[in-house]
Amino acid sequence: MTQGDLHPISERILGGRAPEPLCRAAARGAVPIPPAELIRVQVYLAGSGMAAVAATACASLKEKESSEVVGAITAKDCRVEVLEWFACRREKDPDVMAALVRNPATPVAVLIEAAGRLPGDTMERVLDNQVRLLASPDLVEALAANPALDGAARIRLHDIQTELERRASRRAREAVRPPEPLPAEVAADPDLPVASPAAQKDAEVTEVEEEQEAEVIVRIMNMGVPEKITLALKGNKEERSILIRDPVKVVSMAVIKGPKLTDSEAETIAGMRNVSEDVIRYISESREWLKNYGVVVALCKNSKTPVRKAQILMNRLNNRDLKMLGADRNISEAVRTLARRFFTARTATKTISYKR
Repeated sequence: MTQGDLHPISERILGGRAPEPLCRAAARGAVPIPPAELIRVQVYLAGSGMAAVAATACASLKEKESSEVVGAITAKDCRVEVLEWFACRREKDPDVMAALVRNPATPVAVLIEAAGRLPGDTMERVLDNQVRLLASPDLVEALAANPALDGAARIRLHDIQTELERRASRRAREAVRPPEPLPAEVAADPDLPVASPAAQKDAEVTEVEEEQEAEVIVRIMNMGVPEKITLALKGNKEERSILIRDPVKVVSMAVIKGPKLTDSEAETIAGMRNVSEDVIRYISESREWLKNYGVVVALCKNSKTPVRKAQILMNRLNNRDLKMLGADRNISEAVRTLARRFFTARTATKTISYKR
């Protein structure tokens, strides 16, 4: 809404040309202007230099019905200062906060500032907007630090964090991928800004895959524990890769014990540091999975594997992997030291036998 579209009273107040009696009346809501416009005027007056008027305007705004506030802050022409005011002062109102998150014009910084103060019921409403949260990792991090986060909300937030981690990993892989060679006729013209067909195809495939992954994560987030367990046992590889990170133990354990889990999946899971310790412990004690050499290597490299268990598994490593483990700075110093000792002991034994 432009200044010219405003009611004449609003124009005078917002333009700083209104006398104090008119401002006092507007602060009380005793002026004949549209509700959404009145809210904008009262937000303006709440920050004015007239102390009594500002106090009255603040009181009026805080007393407004949720439905009236939601109507104002979801309008396409709602001003940023109005969004900011309600984000800072009505953070305990679930309807208002859900509407603020839903409005793309609400600055993320404002939502982040309010995230740590949201009560549990408001948190549930905010978590409903998964699209906004997936686009705002900093907001997700701020919500995760909220002390009011209960078990159910924590599970939902964990699923969103998992999806963000997957997207970040994919972008990192794409960033280090060597560029496809351009066709000769394109390479000959340095001024021609045309991507190779292979690069264009990769970009299209990546975009489609991300959309599909987002759909899967949203579907799983809306499931109850029994449904997740069923999916863990009967779902596909992509679904299992999400469910294995679920903070509910029975869900993640259903994945690792499921009949459809492949050797390659078990190897990948054994090296994951964002799964529960129960999952890692189960794999490290499973005779079936320890038959897979790749699983043994992954467990030794995983900081989630107990040092004592990693020490036992090192006996199964060949010299090459043992040497690499001793030099790997991504694992704990205790495991690196043990690996170096094992390697030194083995090579020293061989050297002595050769001399004899």
